[in-house]
Amino acid sequence: MIVCVPVKGYFEVNCYLWIDDVTKHGFLIDPGAQGHALMELCRENGWIIEKILLTHGHFDHIGGIAAIREETDIPVYIHEAGEVVDQSDRAYDYRCRKVA
Repeated sequence: MIVCVPVKGYFEVNCYLWIDDVTKHGFLIDPGAQGHALMELCRENGWIIEKILLTHGHFDHIGGIAAIREETDIPVYIHEAGEVVDQSDRAYDYRCRKVA
């Protein structure tokens, strides 16, 4: 199943969860804000998040990573050409694994 969750940081953006219906394991796509709330939603539904996927590294797509990482050390993946930056365009090291 695919779940769309609006999250609010500087403005509202959509975060997506892909969850296997049988195993309840899956991944988060672009956790832009409210990392603790996203993890609570996963706990409430018995979902196990195995990784975070980033479509790109702008602040409105990465804002929830730090809070999620306080709870679990799941890997974060971004395209090999991608770079994670904050709103002032500084590069951050979220220990992202770059993939082709």
